[in-house]
Amino acid sequence: MTGADTTLLLIVVTGAFFVKAITGMGGPILAIPLLAPALGFEEAVIAVSFANIMSNLLLVWGNRASARATLPILRRLVPAGVVGAVAGSLILVSVDDRWLSAGLAVVVFSYIGLTVWKGAISLPARVRLKAAVPIGAAGGIVHGATGNSGAVLATYLHSLDLPRSEFVFAATVPFMLLSTVQISTLTLMGRVHEPVLTPALMAMIPVILITPLGTRVGRGLNEHTFSIMVLVLLGIAGLRLVGSVFDM
Repeated sequence: MTGADTTLLLIVVTGAFFVKAITGMGGPILAIPLLAPALGFEEAVIAVSFANIMSNLLLVWGNRASARATLPILRRLVPAGVVGAVAGSLILVSVDDRWLSAGLAVVVFSYIGLTVWKGAISLPARVRLKAAVPIGAAGGIVHGATGNSGAVLATYLHSLDLPRSEFVFAATVPFMLLSTVQISTLTLMGRVHEPVLTPALMAMIPVILITPLGTRVGRGLNEHTFSIMVLVLLGIAGLRLVGSVFDM
């Protein structure tokens, strides 16, 4: 890595994961497209994955008081996501992932459009837990096939109208698990080696420094502002999916 690449890495990771510390999502969505042209796509994914694991660990710990409230959802969402990720990996080698990206983009933008048009969408209480299993499986499948589960999981969690702390905890637990599985798989495949490992470890430093500040900023937001920020990030995720359909 050149000095310019290192500077870019630190600036982009700081900004992207400051947003993630506030909302619980957005780090990889924002960072990977900005870093890939300079570092290469695989190197950017690995560096951001390390940063994402660190960010998720810090956010899970910082919002641990919400663990009990979100447990009924997570104990259904997470196992289904793991199974889905295995299925998604099989889909990855047999189906054009652009079809998955296109379908998911339609779902995300439809949800955003309905929310803007009719106000916040909340799932009925009787449906929330039942939906966790198919949503978790869908998120895992999409992650395994495209590496982008945030749009699925965050759309579902946003529809639950959770308080900020519960939303962040419920989002970061599955993100942390899927990122860990991703890095473990890449390591076993021999893709995490010395030239890639150095920027990956460097990317964790700004995350450690910026996460406490982002968490404090997030706790000062009112629920309406927080909801808008999540919708904006969902929109960015949707645009990224559209870009992947057209190889942009």
